[in-house]
Amino acid sequence: MVTFEQARAIIEASLRPHWPTGYGTLTTLPTGRQDATHWRVTAGAREYLIDGDDDYDLFDAPAYLVSKEDGSITRLVVIANLDRLDSMRPAP
Repeated sequence: MVTFEQARAIIEASLRPHWPTGYGTLTTLPTGRQDATHWRVTAGAREYLIDGDDDYDLFDAPAYLVSKEDGSITRLVVIANLDRLDSMRPAP
């Protein structure tokens, strides 16, 4: 079983090698969402997520889900998956 902290590390490790220099400081939030099978991890620029600097907002960023069973990553288009994402409860 993959924990939420492990899910955060999985997302960060997946994004870090491809994170462009001008996108700010990659971070994952310490809270997220969950359903029975997946964790939703919010990842993006610290300057936006923590500090609120709109210059670092990544429009159309996917929702990152990590399987609780095996740690696999699913990237969802937010607008096309609102029902699923809205039904997730707070985590951890």
